[in-house]
Amino acid sequence: MENLNNCKPILSFHSTRTNKYKWLIDNSIDMISIHYPDGRYSYVSPSFTETLGYKSCELLYKFPGDFIHKDDLNTALKSYESLLLGQETVESTFRQQMKNGEYMWLEAKIKAIRDETGEILEILSFTRDISEKVKYETTLLQAKHELNNIISNQQGMVIQIIKEQFKYIYAIFTGELVHVIGWTPEEVVGKTPYEIFEKETADYLVNQYDLAWESQEKVTFEYTTSNGYYLLVKIKPIVENGEVIQLIGSCVDITPLKEAEQQLIQSEKLSVVGELSAGIAHEIRNPLTAIKGFLQIMKMEQDNKYFEIMESEINRIEFITNEFMVLSRPRTETRKKMKLCTVMEDVLFLVDTEAFKKRITIKQNIDEDVFIEGEEYQIKQVFLNIIKNAIESMSKEGVIHIDVTQQDEKVFIKISDQGCGIPPEKLTYLGKPFYTTKQKGNGLGLMICYKIIKKHCGSISVESKLNEGTTFTIELPKVHHTNE
Repeated sequence: MENLNNCKPILSFHSTRTNKYKWLIDNSIDMISIHYPDGRYSYVSPSFTETLGYKSCELLYKFPGDFIHKDDLNTALKSYESLLLGQETVESTFRQQMKNGEYMWLEAKIKAIRDETGEILEILSFTRDISEKVKYETTLLQAKHELNNIISNQQGMVIQIIKEQFKYIYAIFTGELVHVIGWTPEEVVGKTPYEIFEKETADYLVNQYDLAWESQEKVTFEYTTSNGYYLLVKIKPIVENGEVIQLIGSCVDITPLKEAEQQLIQSEKLSVVGELSAGIAHEIRNPLTAIKGFLQIMKMEQDNKYFEIMESEINRIEFITNEFMVLSRPRTETRKKMKLCTVMEDVLFLVDTEAFKKRITIKQNIDEDVFIEGEEYQIKQVFLNIIKNAIESMSKEGVIHIDVTQQDEKVFIKISDQGCGIPPEKLTYLGKPFYTTKQKGNGLGLMICYKIIKKHCGSISVESKLNEGTTFTIELPKVHHTNE
């Protein structure tokens, strides 16, 4: 240990009482320094010099500011000014330079020793090395910041719920899913469910929170947002000393799973319909063939207007059974490249008479160079079904527009009518088995259309306005024409 007697003056106390504690000060683990009223060092303890690596004489008569980091100097000066203004004790945290040039974080408790008039005689400073503490706090702060970034950028959503005056309040509401469902954290944090959601929704959520809080068990439930997203929510209570202090929750978007579930249910329905249709069609077609044959014989033997009506109705029954058979009977498909305008001309030839009777004009806008690929009979069946529906929906004269556009690798066929339109609540059910908006319909026609287009790697979408009309948009893959 350095011989302090080599540096004069080592300790300059203004009172004999303070001198009594010189031995304690010299041997203290804490870094102790005494300063003149202007702030210069008048004494530094051995622990002070050992910690910072200086000799006593390298510090005596110098100002602490000469060793304090420039970014912390202003804070240290304000502490000294507080003493001059009469404050008895101040605390300050700063970085002080060591002998090797590095900086060390220090925490100082500084006290002014005054005479009877209040004049400062000297300043006493008790200083501790808090570098490890600052390092730990910095690491903790950085980890917290990184955790917040991870949470706020994770695909789901994380929530923290506290309870104040018997009310649940959102303390954390973050994650990418927050913005997806139409919220921002600022709109939710600090508010109760009743300040954010409609009463029915808020009641449901609060019941789930109550269940988790009272049972002290994890609760899992599903929640549908106002903009149509399905969320899976898991709420876990945090328990301390046998009491719940908060709820921590996570939410994930299960909309794709719900959609897949609905598709699976729809697929199962189609499978059942296919199985039923095979039996029904066979049971009907056998007697139907006999009836139709005898009716034709009777029609040849005598002329009766009722025969035509009966034959028309039997043909209708036969048409329905054929639609059933499409669902159940496997077909050998022959796919080929087709010019779309040619396919459409063949279909329009079949409906021209019906359209003419109702004074409906069909206008088409199809380029010659638009080609698609598929089973010709099935594609024609789709166009025929949708165009016939358009004609039937129009109770007065009007126009049906058929427009074809190409975008990227897709072909879009839009068939628009000026008919009665379809109510919004019924649009989502189109294409479902046995669902129809027509009085005499069976719902199989559109269902078969959806099935055919899906098999051709396409899709059907519908837009409609009541008393204005409906537009069916058929999307199919584009085929590039080559001269073969």
